[in-house]
Amino acid sequence: MILDVHTHSMISEHWGCEWHNNWEPVYGHPADEVTPEKYDAAMQGVDLSFVFGIKATRAGMNTPHEFVADFVRQTSTNCIGFMALDPSDDDVLEQLRHGVQLGQIAAPAGAPTLAKDTLDWILNGDPRPALGVESW
Repeated sequence: MILDVHTHSMISEHWGCEWHNNWEPVYGHPADEVTPEKYDAAMQGVDLSFVFGIKATRAGMNTPHEFVADFVRQTSTNCIGFMALDPSDDDVLEQLRHGVQLGQIAAPAGAPTLAKDTLDWILNGDPRPALGVESW
């Protein structure tokens, strides 16, 4: 079985100015528009993939949960949608609930540009301090 655990369903508007300012100078081209058709072509031979967008609010990066859910429905690839969350968002728990309602699994970090709390979350395995909550 071939499993791809890191794939994206994003279009340029999800990057905000992050791609243009920081990635385009390195890669030399505008952000790719990942369509379900392009995704299916790239995933030939893959049995299951995890697909997600990106979320880093302070950097202006956001792939809406609805976009990922629609993308998963439109692709013929067997894939599981992941929501991208920014733990520094005040409404992150509501975003989490909304993504779960759409059938998505939570990703603890949306982008490497997130705050130190995200790193603490990943290293310590407990998101509650990063979310500012004591219990679920």
